[in-house]
Amino acid sequence: VFEFEQMFGPAPRCGVCAIGLEANPRHATRLRTLEAQLRAAGASVLILRAAAWTSDGSVAFHTRIGAADEANAGWGARLVHRMTATRTRTVVRTATLDVSRVLLKVERELSGIDGGSRTGASKVFVKLDIEGSENFLLPHLAFTQTLCIADKIYAELHPHLQNADPASDGGLGKMLATRMHGELLHQLN
Repeated sequence: VFEFEQMFGPAPRCGVCAIGLEANPRHATRLRTLEAQLRAAGASVLILRAAAWTSDGSVAFHTRIGAADEANAGWGARLVHRMTATRTRTVVRTATLDVSRVLLKVERELSGIDGGSRTGASKVFVKLDIEGSENFLLPHLAFTQTLCIADKIYAELHPHLQNADPASDGGLGKMLATRMHGELLHQLN
């Protein structure tokens, strides 16, 4: 809370716009309601029903089902497949959004507000909890030179999912996260 207040100032924060991405269809109804309530209260909120990813399109989304998991079935749902043998999984197709494209759009919009540059009061704060996909997304943001658009990134890292997919980057995401720890990334756990 303290760092958020340092970045955006004390309440009320009328100039703050929140953009969220959520791929899990289990949360859609609750998030539509939350978005409507926040907008009705005057907050600038947009929740996109898509996965944070490296390209626009769609991808397989893995989620847990079953009696033992039903209360927390949305926890640990991910694009990267690594479910334990004791859990049943459901795979659905979900839309994806290229986060680098989203960050570029946000930067263009903020530059207009700040008079052509981001030297004004506008701040970009990113919070990631994407269950292993950070191992793909962080290198993508670095390679597209959009990582530094964010003034601060908080990421929940999942090193145990580093090689969960044959297409894994072989550790680049983990290396990037380790090098930036304390400068740009702060691991939540």
